[in-house]
Amino acid sequence: KSIDDSDLDTLLDAMVRRISICVGAERSSLFLFESQQGELVARVAQGARAALIRLSPNVGIAGWVYRHNEALRVNDAQSDPRFDSSVDKRTGYQTQSILCAPIRLADGAAIGVAQALNAASGKFGLADEVLLEALLEYWAPALQLAHETRRADEASASAGRLMAITRDLARSSDSERLLTEIVEAASELVNAERATLFLHDPLREELYSRVAQGMADEEIRIPASSGIAGHSFTTGTPQNISNPESDPHFNGSIQALLGYVTRSVLAVPVLGRTGEPLGVLECLNHQNGQFSLSDQIRLEALAAQATIV
Repeated sequence: KSIDDSDLDTLLDAMVRRISICVGAERSSLFLFESQQGELVARVAQGARAALIRLSPNVGIAGWVYRHNEALRVNDAQSDPRFDSSVDKRTGYQTQSILCAPIRLADGAAIGVAQALNAASGKFGLADEVLLEALLEYWAPALQLAHETRRADEASASAGRLMAITRDLARSSDSERLLTEIVEAASELVNAERATLFLHDPLREELYSRVAQGMADEEIRIPASSGIAGHSFTTGTPQNISNPESDPHFNGSIQALLGYVTRSVLAVPVLGRTGEPLGVLECLNHQNGQFSLSDQIRLEALAAQATIV
């Protein structure tokens, strides 16, 4: 059985209100992990503009709890090095104390976190932590259903975008427009800052940018074997690099030329119908850190569409 968005929001809203009452907090939030975007998202939370809160799992108290899969009490948030003040700055809320615990499936895997802010008594105690974990354990079946609904929505959205591109390929002969759509879809589906489609120029043995976001009409040309894109092209393999400057294949000359800092790279080869290399579809800088295996699979599916154009 699945639940629609309104049912999910009602369920989560009731849960966060109950958490605040039980542990004596000013406000609470339930974050579920969205694998497509690589973010912890509070769809329903107490407080102004709470529905807009999106967090990287790599920063903040909530991110720490999600990564380590263990509860945490912080009674002086502003002095804790793990605290991320960006949400406070965005919402105007002053966080003083935090109680955070992972939301776990039956197998113990974390799918999100519950977070309570600002204890009425000034500090969260061990009894509050135990109570919060007991509530989350009791709610686990409903939260698992919410998680599965979220994952199904993500998969449906990705499939719908790919189907739309496939449909356009069948109907249109405007290859330039279709390639632009593929590049735009690439950055959207894998949550990248920008994407580029490189094609191979066999006469000059170079890769050149056929469509490049953030470059206006400027063309990029690199040796076909240069950089992470070149390595993907020459080996015919995907490259998912979380720290490109430490990668031996990274070419910093383009970064220096453009003044653009590359923090993560996902590059997949574009192959012809018989497997010959035609180019590379490359995405830069995942919005929240590192590209996932799911991102790689989606990008490979898009690269296959580029082959058809």
